[in-house]
Amino acid sequence: MRVRITLSNGGTQTGTLSSNDAEFSTMPTKQAIDWVMNNDAKFIHFTQPSGKEVLMNKNVIATVAEDA
Repeated sequence: MRVRITLSNGGTQTGTLSSNDAEFSTMPTKQAIDWVMNNDAKFIHFTQPSGKEVLMNKNVIATVAEDA
């Protein structure tokens, strides 16, 4: 799912969220974003447009929204 992440310092990142959880891929977008941001993990799996997957610390994220 393609998202736009706004960081707490005002910067933005676009890319895709992913998860190792099988249920994640079947969730509606809003539910999946809520699940990723509210689970106990301290980091999210985020794939940059270049294809590089990174772990992003949730503490630096201000908002996550679906990117058109």
